[in-house]
Amino acid sequence: LKWSQTPWQMLACMMPEALVRFYRGEGPDVRQRHIEDILAFDDEELEDCHDYVQWIFPTDQRSAYNSNAPFFPPELQVVFRKDPVIVKNLRRAFDVYLRLLGFHYQEEEGRVVRGPHFQEKARNWLSSSYGPNHNWLRCTRVLRCLRLMGETQRMHAFYE
Repeated sequence: LKWSQTPWQMLACMMPEALVRFYRGEGPDVRQRHIEDILAFDDEELEDCHDYVQWIFPTDQRSAYNSNAPFFPPELQVVFRKDPVIVKNLRRAFDVYLRLLGFHYQEEEGRVVRGPHFQEKARNWLSSSYGPNHNWLRCTRVLRCLRLMGETQRMHAFYE
C-alpha cells in the first residue's frame, strides 16, 4: 500500500481476492450476496437496488454512489480476462442487464437488438421528466467494464 492512496484506494487494494471469489461464484459481495443471487434478480430488484451494479460491472473508476464498490485495477483486469468462469459470468451479467433494458444480445450476429418488451421497459429508463436517470450511468459503467474486460464486440453492440 502506498501512503499517497486515499482510504478508499487502500481498502480496494485489499478487495481483489474478494471480487475474484465473488465473480467466480465462490464468495459474497459486501452485502453477503453471491453472483447467482444478483443474476437471479427480477427487473424490479435490478431497478430498485443500487449497489449491485458496481460488483457485476467493476471499473477502474471510483463510484460516487457506493463506497463499498470494488476497485478494478489493470492487474485484476488481466486476471478477469484470463479466467473462463469470470468471462462467462460477465457475459451472463451483461445479458441480465440487457433484459432489464428490454434488449437481447445476439451472439451469432454480435449485436444488441430490441426484445419483445422493449417499449414497456424503455419507458422506465429511456425517458425521464428530470433528465438522465441512474440507468444511463449504469449503461456507461457497463460499457467501461466491457472495454476493460476486452469484450469489445459486446461493448460496440451495446453502444450502437
